[in-house]
Amino acid sequence: MRHRTREALVGRGLPYIADDAELVVSELVTNAVMHSGGRKITVALTLRDGCLRITVGDGTPGNTALPTPPEDADEHGRGLFLVQSIAAGQKGAWGISGNGATTWCDLAVG
Repeated sequence: MRHRTREALVGRGLPYIADDAELVVSELVTNAVMHSGGRKITVALTLRDGCLRITVGDGTPGNTALPTPPEDADEHGRGLFLVQSIAAGQKGAWGISGNGATTWCDLAVG
């Protein structure tokens, strides 16, 4: 999935955002697989109004609460905080759909 993300962005003249987008896709897909039991996962990249929206869905309603920060000794639970950091660094945002089945991240491309 990471390779396809890079390929799509480079093909659209956006190689400068490919590293961050690859990492966001990887973290969101990993999160979806872990919390959906490996059911069908959808990934969409959408360019609109100077923004790349990455959407990952698993079709499984789930937790809509934003995660709490992990403790230093925790071995898991850093993925969404990494996504949040990348989004902030790219003048973007991220969130979880109302039913928890989809997570999205916007990255500025302009």
